[in-house]
Amino acid sequence: MTTILKKFNNEHQQAEANLYSALKKEYPIGSDVSWLKHGKTAQCGVVIDHSYTDRIKVKNTNTNKVLWVAIYNILMAMDK
Repeated sequence: MTTILKKFNNEHQQAEANLYSALKKEYPIGSDVSWLKHGKTAQCGVVIDHSYTDRIKVKNTNTNKVLWVAIYNILMAMDK
């Protein structure tokens, strides 16, 4: 890898680590979370896992389905 690619890769890895840390702090396992499905339908559930840097595993409180929710969808719900 070139020096500039190594630098960007290191910055990317640090940004992912920071996002993962913030996600775990803001939404600990067992906490309530809301998100938008398809950008318009509000959903709610309970956090059950943090295995990925950009999404969390939740159990939908209305349907009892378990799914992965992207941080983008959570942020979209905050704007509504």
